[in-house]
Amino acid sequence: MADTLETNLPPQFTGITNLGSGQFGLSLTGKTGTSFTIYASTNLVDRTSLGTVSNPTEAVQFIDSAAANAQRYYYSSQP
Repeated sequence: MADTLETNLPPQFTGITNLGSGQFGLSLTGKTGTSFTIYASTNLVDRTSLGTVSNPTEAVQFIDSAAANAQRYYYSSQP
């Protein structure tokens, strides 16, 4: 009898790409079938939600179209 192991991967950034014009592309992996909430911070204390993206295949991309030229830190969560 084979055991089934459910994968419960925490959200993890796997890449970031400067797309120009103040936009950054974020690549993430995590638990399949849930959603990511993406946050940004300029000071590591206060966070602003940038949005939520579905994760049907374990790997997703999110575009931060409001990054401008400010230094930003990114954080992600999954339920």
